[in-house]
Amino acid sequence: MNSIIKFFSTAILAFAVFFNSIGNFLGIGDLIPTQPEEPSETAVIEEETTFFEEPTTEYIEPTTAYVEPETEPAATTTLPPQNPVETTAQRVVVNGRYVCFGWGEQEIKDALGETSAVVYESFKDGRSLKSLVYSDDYSAVSVCQLVDGVFSGFYTIDTDAVVTDGTNEYSIASSGKTSQSKLSIKEYKDSHQGDIVYAIYVSYNGFSFRSRDLVNQDGQATLNFYVVNGLRAIHGSQPLEYCDVAETTIRLYSEDMAARGFFDHVSPEGSQIQDRLHAQGIEFSVCAENILQATGSNTFGYADAWYNSHDGHREGMLSTDYEYVGIAFVIADDGTTYGGQNFYRAK
Repeated sequence: MNSIIKFFSTAILAFAVFFNSIGNFLGIGDLIPTQPEEPSETAVIEEETTFFEEPTTEYIEPTTAYVEPETEPAATTTLPPQNPVETTAQRVVVNGRYVCFGWGEQEIKDALGETSAVVYESFKDGRSLKSLVYSDDYSAVSVCQLVDGVFSGFYTIDTDAVVTDGTNEYSIASSGKTSQSKLSIKEYKDSHQGDIVYAIYVSYNGFSFRSRDLVNQDGQATLNFYVVNGLRAIHGSQPLEYCDVAETTIRLYSEDMAARGFFDHVSPEGSQIQDRLHAQGIEFSVCAENILQATGSNTFGYADAWYNSHDGHREGMLSTDYEYVGIAFVIADDGTTYGGQNFYRAK
C-alpha cells in the first residue's frame, strides 16, 4: 500500500457524566479505537472536532485508528484534439441539454447558459485548468473542466445527468455501466446509504489530475465549497456562506502543518480551532474543524473522503449547526496535501 490512513477523533463535551451516558449512542464507547472503513481516495482525514463556547469544558485525548489506503491511480495527461468531430460518444446530457467533450468555453456556455462561477487554475507544466461551475440548484451542481480551453472533465451530483456512447447510456440514478472508447467514469459512492452513487466524474481520452500537480490550491478550495453545498442540498440542509476570514484561519494552520510535518487538531504549542478563530477576530457560538492529509487525489476526492467518514466529518459538512465555512489546501515540499474546513455559527 502507498500510505497509511490515520483517523484522529477528538470531542469536547461540557460534562463528563453526560458524555458517559450517551457514549454508546455516539459510537464512542470507552474510547477504544475501532477500525473505520476505507475512504474512497488515498487520503488521511482526521475527525471533525466541535467546540462550544461554554464556561466549563473537559478535554478528551483523541484516539487513533489505522487502515490501508486504496492505491492511487497514476494521473494521465492525454488531452483530446482541438475541435474534434462531435459524436454522441463524447456527449453528456445535463438538464435536458448536451455538451460534448472537446468543446470550447463559449460552446459550453451557449449550451448550458451563464455560469455561477469560473475557477481559474494552472498546472505546474504551464497548462491552464478552468472550471465552469453551474450551481443555480445546488442539488444538481455541475462542473465542466477545460484544459487549455478544451472541455476534458465533468463532475456532477445531478442524478438526471446522462453520459452516452451512442448506443448505451450511463446515469447516476441507475449506475448503468457502458463501454466507451474515449470516456472514463469515476463513481463517488455513499457508504452510509448502501453505496449508492451520489456523484460522478467523467473524463475524456484518459485525462485526470491530482491537486498537487497544480500551481496553487485556491481553486481546489473554491470547488470544494460548491461540492459541500451540493451535498448539503441533497440532504435538505441550507447552503453555507463562505467566510474569507475562516479560510485564512485554516490556511495558516494547514501551512503550519505542512511546514512542520505534524497532523493534528492541536498544534505543538497547544492551540485549537477556537483559539485560531479567536485570533482572527471571529466570534462564534459553535465551531468545528475537518482536516486532511493526502498524497494524491483532488478536491472532489477530498470531499468524498470526508463525506464517507464514519467518525464525524460528514456530520460537520451536513450539520445545520453552522452558517459559515472557510476552506483551504496547501502542498508541502514533499508533495503531500494538507488542508481543512472550518465551520462556525456567529454569536
